[in-house]
Amino acid sequence: MFIQDDWQVNDHLQLNIGLRWDYEKTPSYLDFVTPQQVVDAIYSQDPRAPAGQTYADSLALGGLDISDYISNGHNRKAFKDAWQPRLGFSYDINADEQHVIHGGAGRSYDRDLFDNLQLETTKLALPQPTIYFRNPATGACINGQAACYD
Repeated sequence: MFIQDDWQVNDHLQLNIGLRWDYEKTPSYLDFVTPQQVVDAIYSQDPRAPAGQTYADSLALGGLDISDYISNGHNRKAFKDAWQPRLGFSYDINADEQHVIHGGAGRSYDRDLFDNLQLETTKLALPQPTIYFRNPATGACINGQAACYD
């Protein structure tokens, strides 16, 4: 929804004041369920950490509570706080509509919801595997990984 009013102060100056409100309800976001294998992986042992420390624990050390980002299909709410005021002006220098200076300012929400939706719903379908190869000269696996290819 958008509402705006224009006030003609005099022959030179016009003010514009408006308010916009956005409400987003996207079922593919609200009803998304994080796959169980992803949840299991997040709460599995972090191979770069001491025994017993999961990926979730490692993220928590940096101040991130990963459980805030795991969806069960019922814990996401539609975003309804996008109140966006606008203020603008037009100044007609000679009051003849030949040379007009105009400007404005306002708050705007540019949420990356649809980028997140795309990533969330396609990441499992389009994985990015990591493949390690053996050094042809030494036969040793690069990075010391167990799964290594010639």
